Amino acid sequence: MRDLASVDREVTPWLVATWHAPWYSTYKAHYREVECMRVAMEELLYQYGVDLVFSGHVHAYERSNRVYNYTLDPCGPVYITIGDGGNREKMAINHADEPGNCPEPSSTSDDIGGFCGFNFTSGPAAGKFCWDRQPEYSAYRETSFGHGILEVKNETHALWTWHRNQDLYNEPGDRIYIVRQPDRCPCPSEPQNLLPYSMQMDWFVVTLLALPLILSYVNGGDNDIPTTLEGPFDPVTIPLDTSSRGNAVDLPDNDYRVQRRVQGFNPEQISVSLSSNHDSVWISWITGDYQIGDNIKPLNPKKVHSVVRYGRSPFRLNHEEDGDSLIYSQLYPYKDIQNYTSGIIHHVRLTDLKPETIYYYRCGDPSRRRNMSEVHYFKTMPASGHHSYPAKIAIVGDLGLTYNTTSTIDHMMSNDPDLILLIGDVTYAELYLTNNTGSDCFQCSFPDSPRVSYQPRWGYFGRYMEPVISKVPMMVIEGNHDIEPQAENQTFAAYSSRFAFPSKESNTYKAHYREAECMRVAMEELLYEYGVNIVFNGHVHAYERSNRVFNYTYDPCGPVHITIGDGGNREDRAIEHADELNDEGVSNCPEPLSTPDKFMGGYCAFNFTSGPAKGKFCWDKQPDYSAYRDSNFGHGILEVKNETHALWTWHRNQDLYNEAGDQIYIVRQPDRCPSEPQVKINPSDELRDEA
Repeated sequence: MRDLASVDREVTPWLVATWHAPWYSTYKAHYREVECMRVAMEELLYQYGVDLVFSGHVHAYERSNRVYNYTLDPCGPVYITIGDGGNREKMAINHADEPGNCPEPSSTSDDIGGFCGFNFTSGPAAGKFCWDRQPEYSAYRETSFGHGILEVKNETHALWTWHRNQDLYNEPGDRIYIVRQPDRCPCPSEPQNLLPYSMQMDWFVVTLLALPLILSYVNGGDNDIPTTLEGPFDPVTIPLDTSSRGNAVDLPDNDYRVQRRVQGFNPEQISVSLSSNHDSVWISWITGDYQIGDNIKPLNPKKVHSVVRYGRSPFRLNHEEDGDSLIYSQLYPYKDIQNYTSGIIHHVRLTDLKPETIYYYRCGDPSRRRNMSEVHYFKTMPASGHHSYPAKIAIVGDLGLTYNTTSTIDHMMSNDPDLILLIGDVTYAELYLTNNTGSDCFQCSFPDSPRVSYQPRWGYFGRYMEPVISKVPMMVIEGNHDIEPQAENQTFAAYSSRFAFPSKESNTYKAHYREAECMRVAMEELLYEYGVNIVFNGHVHAYERSNRVFNYTYDPCGPVHITIGDGGNREDRAIEHADELNDEGVSNCPEPLSTPDKFMGGYCAFNFTSGPAKGKFCWDKQPDYSAYRDSNFGHGILEVKNETHALWTWHRNQDLYNEAGDQIYIVRQPDRCPSEPQVKINPSDELRDEA
């Protein structure tokens, strides 16, 4: 909600939301599957004037009229389901409004918990769970593989075009101008609705795109293209084209496009992704080969450097940046199930780039002979601000890596996109056993097997896509097929490791609770008296931000303590809080003797002697000093605006790159909180320092 409220619609008039599972799909597959999410969020999107919503999940194409609460509404969003990328689970063919296809309500439990899909209480479908004809809100639907292109023409007109794979490259299957009417549909200046606090989104990550306007005009030659001002339109259902390849087949291991074609630690699977600013991008690649089996030995990322050499001429790569590297493993606690460890994944961030400029680059380890890639190129985004945006954003969902996928990518690239947005479900690696035996329906074919995945398919995807995403940035939203649970409840390991994410204590979690208390006792007063503003820590694998605090008590002159140990390491997240009860109703509060200070030695953590937790070792609710905490992986950005104001923003990995999970201005008050040190340095300490 903060993101919606923060958008200046004079500067960024277009709001586009994306998540994986659709609200307004009339197909039988996944029908009304996320109704709880719709009930919880639709009013918020409507009140803030979201223009377009893109989803995947259903393997077909459908475009709605402008709609709100299943009713035509000229101020509601247009909902587009575009899960027709070409995956191996086949196309969605049956519609819930056709005879015999309406599912039982009890079969449509919402993955965010419970049942919210009940019979309609009004309208043509009153008293029923499904319509008995194509609903009025459904403008166009078709079961063909394809992709879409969104072109924002100006502050009120955007051209949406959907292309079938079987058509000619420039032939549209569905096309319409989506028109904003800000005078008719004003957006609120203040928040009107709040999401329920208890709502858990799981893998339904909501991404918000705010598209700035540009001074251009709709081409008069396109006057034959309808606009939403002319709607609602009569419903259209396109019969299934039986000539298309509905029985999707994955590319085999021996297809040259997915095979490893480099030796040793030469770079492969090279990709570009956007960073947090227009003047920076991420270059990612992989070196070394994966291992799969019973006795795997992870590679050492420190043995291979992460270097990108780049410049504005392919013959003069006169800039160089270093980055970071990592590996991830997919481990299973089951007999006869093979474990996996990846090659070395490299991420390097290039900064200070000029907007709308072509840069050439090579990546690899220059200290190793012949260990740099060939020269690739990319074009930077326009500068942030007024009148600038990516000209063409290609939107595609549920790709997988089938022969239909190859057709989708070919068609998509013929439209020369500036940016690719993949709406979840990347490789479908979890439709395979670890011995590479696959099936369209994992649970049907392997009912006795635990849920596993064949991780090398992520490498197949990276190799196949390299010719595209080494020059066109691709941003990826995770879907349900990307969860890939493994040992110790870890999820999204491949997704969070392979894709680069944009980047720039008082700990209440059970993990490491009050573990450095001796250090706090020894140093907190010193930091307070010298006016330290912010303290950053890691160690606890979660995110938490305190209020200004001193000695566990709110103090306007105390530092803000930020725990940011949520980078994504393999030890899993810290989830339990010391002030909560576990599932058995037992307190998570650790025994004081279990919290020795491992850094300074001894025990300094005793029961509190004052305040709400007096006489206890832990609070019995989230402490007053703890302002915000979240067990998701993420990163933070600190922007010092001037001598008194600094903007702190924490981003979850699963959110959009510029979407804030937590955001606050940290403000200094030098008049109220002067720095007047009272603690004197021991002369003997000075002598030891000089020595």
